[in-house]
Amino acid sequence: MLTKKEKLLIRPWQMQRYINHRIKVVTAMPAIDFHPPPERIHIAQKLKKQQKELERKEKIEQENIRLLQRLGAIMSKKRLDNIWTYTRPK
Repeated sequence: MLTKKEKLLIRPWQMQRYINHRIKVVTAMPAIDFHPPPERIHIAQKLKKQQKELERKEKIEQENIRLLQRLGAIMSKKRLDNIWTYTRPK
């Protein structure tokens, strides 16, 4: 049995707290973040790796140019006459 004091002073506050609690329960959202972390471009791009790859390609190109120059020099000189003016020996 509720006394007059409980009916007038305590019960309305308890009901208001209960109603507020029910509103919070109904409107509650999930608290767990299940989304992937945001992508960081400076981590995904790996700039140092790109720089090393570019340097490697430049070095290969320089070596190819040097090799072509050497082959061109060899081809321009007539070191041996590879033409047989007579029949080859057997």
